[in-house]
Amino acid sequence: MSEYATVARPYARAAFSYATEHQCLDNWLNFLSLLSLVKKSSDILSSANCFSNEYKLNFVKTVLQGYYDEKQINFIRLLMENSRLEAVDDIFELYSSMYEDYHNIAEAEVISAHKLTSENLEKIRKKLESRYSKKIKINNQVDPSIIGGLIIKVDNRVIDASISGKLEKLSHSLVS
Repeated sequence: MSEYATVARPYARAAFSYATEHQCLDNWLNFLSLLSLVKKSSDILSSANCFSNEYKLNFVKTVLQGYYDEKQINFIRLLMENSRLEAVDDIFELYSSMYEDYHNIAEAEVISAHKLTSENLEKIRKKLESRYSKKIKINNQVDPSIIGGLIIKVDNRVIDASISGKLEKLSHSLVS
């Protein structure tokens, strides 16, 4: 997260609270995702340019045509009035985190020396879901330096079952 995380937090909470109350969590997740994408792919929403807020709002409405409602347009207006458009990416990240917590979803980073097959990833996902009692989304990263085995990161926990990790532990125990 960037330096806007503190600024973004109340906006993300407000959006999540509204979406929870009105049972439109997925809609807001998609809207914030698209808004973040628009901000990343266009300089028009940057605070460094000289476009008026009305021009920026019309630009967003045109790009997101059909993917927003009046409350979401009001949300964008509020961000613009308070000069907080720069925080959109962090608002989306924080909202996504709240969404995943609410739906009991965790993200697992599985690091392996080689790309894992979908069957292997599915077995790992099922084991992790059983262990953590959560729905697990897996992101497989390839890092040849671990030599073999796996490193799994879930909920700020690390399971290091890599060969390089075992060699490092063995090296430390021999030195001690």
